[in-house]
Amino acid sequence: MSIYAEAIKKLKEDKNRKEKGKFSFELPGISFFTLTIFLIFIIANFLVVYPRYNNFKTLKRKRREYNIGKYEKKFQDEKKILNEKENEYSENNFKFLYALNNFRKLKRLLLNLNSSTFLYQKYMGLIEYKNGNYSEAKNFLLNALFLKKNDKDVLAYLGLIEFKEGNYEKSLEYFDKIGEESFEIALDRAIILENLHHYSEAISDYITAYHYKIADPLLTFRIKMKIFLLKRYLRKINE
Repeated sequence: MSIYAEAIKKLKEDKNRKEKGKFSFELPGISFFTLTIFLIFIIANFLVVYPRYNNFKTLKRKRREYNIGKYEKKFQDEKKILNEKENEYSENNFKFLYALNNFRKLKRLLLNLNSSTFLYQKYMGLIEYKNGNYSEAKNFLLNALFLKKNDKDVLAYLGLIEFKEGNYEKSLEYFDKIGEESFEIALDRAIILENLHHYSEAISDYITAYHYKIADPLLTFRIKMKIFLLKRYLRKINE
């Protein structure tokens, strides 16, 4: 067969394929249906957290991102009232710097304070916590708690340290002492209760956190899935 004849044959074959107008997708040994199911499975595992999986880090990271926006707005509101010098050493500014992980500036400001003050002990403890030095953080925070018995941030971070050390009962005691409700407290307590296998109480706190309707759709979705999966898990073990 000549070169021209082969070229004409290929053109006819291409024309016939176009006339059929069918889309074909094939991989060696893998059907399109199998590939679709596999991708759905991967996406579902990425978005959904099963009851026994500890998604503490993911939820805490999203909560910190939520807090950054909250503290930034609060900081800007305070800045309208206070002058720059006063604002620099206010607790709102310390919270803002901590939320942004600007520990160098925060520590520089703290070193200008008396080391026996509440703010010094509290935020040095929070810096040590963020650096993973939980023993030092606990010492600072316990000193802060001695100076101010009911500070909810100090109680919450002491609870988180106990949680990371596996002392879930002690962690829950600190959160119960806070004595007020918020999105962050409800979410943290729900995670602790889940790790204690107190699933009914955990569901209750996850529902409380969900009802705050925060402006973070992904975090809201994760909490909603937590509620659904924990309820399903409880039904299964009670059958």
